[in-house]
Amino acid sequence: MGMRMPGWYDIKLLSPKMTFEEFQRDEDESGTVLSRDYVNTLIANEISKGIPPSRIVLGGFSQGGALAIFTGLTYKEKLGGIFALSSYVPFANRIQSFLQGHKEGTWANKSVPVFQAHGTMDPIIPCPLGEASSKILRELGMDVEFKSYRGLDHSADPEEIEDLSRFLRKVIPEQGEKL
Repeated sequence: MGMRMPGWYDIKLLSPKMTFEEFQRDEDESGTVLSRDYVNTLIANEISKGIPPSRIVLGGFSQGGALAIFTGLTYKEKLGGIFALSSYVPFANRIQSFLQGHKEGTWANKSVPVFQAHGTMDPIIPCPLGEASSKILRELGMDVEFKSYRGLDHSADPEEIEDLSRFLRKVIPEQGEKL
């Protein structure tokens, strides 16, 4: 068990000098899948109220961003986009096993745009983990925009928020407009 704090799932080991491979060794699959399933019910609830999946964007910061990536990649209908700030791809070494239709290249969210942002001085989720995650998503064929922010630690800053706002305006058109 990792540190006692609220979270979407347990992170058992985390170190600033940790490699992506070391980080993935003890990922909490059952907790992550349970949280993903919970977010899936939230998405389904919004769709049942008339919100088209194409207008739903999943996103978050740190662990929330990782859950947004995992949920977005594995969701059964095409969503509007995914964003992850100071984050990473969970189960990166085997993410394809979670993607229904991956072998055929037909999984629902393959073409969904992704925005990733990361501070270069992040001591919690080091920037190289974010960069490696971006590379993994690109290798899956996804449209990924990755931006790093010089000197930023495990937090957000105005430039990052402006870049995120620009991404959201791009992927969620005004009511009545088409992408």
